[in-house]
Amino acid sequence: MGEMASLVGIPRIDQEGVAEPALRGLAGLREREHIPAPVRREVFDRDGGCCTFVGDDGHVCGSRFAVQIHHRVAWAHGGSNAADNLTLHCGPHNRLVATREGLGRRPRRSSPAGPRDRVT
Repeated sequence: MGEMASLVGIPRIDQEGVAEPALRGLAGLREREHIPAPVRREVFDRDGGCCTFVGDDGHVCGSRFAVQIHHRVAWAHGGSNAADNLTLHCGPHNRLVATREGLGRRPRRSSPAGPRDRVT
């Protein structure tokens, strides 16, 4: 019999009666885990608090503004929260990489009635 993923909030019980971590939906997606502070510090120290994004021309961004933890192998693609899979990216570069990998947020749709078309 094939394995099925648990529904949200309902842990699956294995053969020994131990609850397995809950999965989201039936697609088998892993639940997001918190990155421990020591791992965050290690990544921040290793990367010097700078964005490590390398552009097509070989230029390293180096921005220190609002850097974020970035998964080299995306969490959605099976990447881990280990320091060797994490790096720092500034917000724009983190979103750019996510969009290139098909993981970015969809742009907001504008309302059907634009500002000039509203009925008052």
